[in-house]
Amino acid sequence: MLVLEQLAELTEQLDNTAADYAQRGLWDDAIHLLKMGLQVVQGITAAPEYGVRLQARLASLLWKRGELGTAFALLKEAQATAAQANDLPTLALALFNLGEIHALKCFHMLVGNAYQALDYHHQALLVYGQLQDLPALITALGRLGQIHEQLGRQETAGRYYAQAIALSMACAYPLGQARPLGRLSAFHLRQNQPLAAQTYAQRALITHVEAEDWAGASTALLLLSTATYALTHCLPLALPYAQQALALAEQLDDKLGTAQALYQVGDLYAQAGQATAAADYLQAAAEIAEAHYLQGIARPALAYLAAVHSTPCTLN
Repeated sequence: MLVLEQLAELTEQLDNTAADYAQRGLWDDAIHLLKMGLQVVQGITAAPEYGVRLQARLASLLWKRGELGTAFALLKEAQATAAQANDLPTLALALFNLGEIHALKCFHMLVGNAYQALDYHHQALLVYGQLQDLPALITALGRLGQIHEQLGRQETAGRYYAQAIALSMACAYPLGQARPLGRLSAFHLRQNQPLAAQTYAQRALITHVEAEDWAGASTALLLLSTATYALTHCLPLALPYAQQALALAEQLDDKLGTAQALYQVGDLYAQAGQATAAADYLQAAAEIAEAHYLQGIARPALAYLAAVHSTPCTLN
């Protein structure tokens, strides 16, 4: 019994360390630690509940690196094991990341079901509420807001964002405001208000950087590059933000983030009339996107390339 109690403490310590590594962008270190931890746990006991937290955490990183099948299987197994063992923190982690996979498939691979994403995230939200895990609860609120926004439900999205911001302020958790700030930037871009969009993107970026949330910083940099170009129509001012986003995504080996950043750089070149540079980056974006079934990025990139190649005189 003492050995199993010590093992439970060890897995919690490993999970906390891996979560910290992941938050700070040290994905390789986190994955290595989790795999080694799982080997240790499985060498001591065959009882699945002792390694399930590490399994769910590992899966939460693997899907971001394009290993969707492996991650999905690990998460479904973790969900069942955690539910049976009444391990609420692990259950919430599994539910949240299953929601993330379904959102990725729906909005970027164009094959998923948004309602499954909403269902998993809502279940995760309820469990986080039971646990009174406020940072995770805030993250789930922001994620639900973004999915509703992508479905065109602006009022519903706004309510989730408002809850996330209010709760973040109440519990002094600045990172919880970062996603809503980023979405406000995107909203003002759609309203053709680039100055407001730039301001919100800058605030989101500062928040992500202060929290050492590099995946979030990459997303904020993309928003900032879009807003800056819309405001100034000056490529030298907007391009560095997109290039920084690309460098961060590549460092993390974030497949979606890398494809998005490559597309953004290519799109900026295209808007500036530099078709050759645009084609180079959009070709790279299309290759990564197609390799990972990200049709929401691959299709517009390939459409641009087809248009350019049909009129070679436009290349420069």
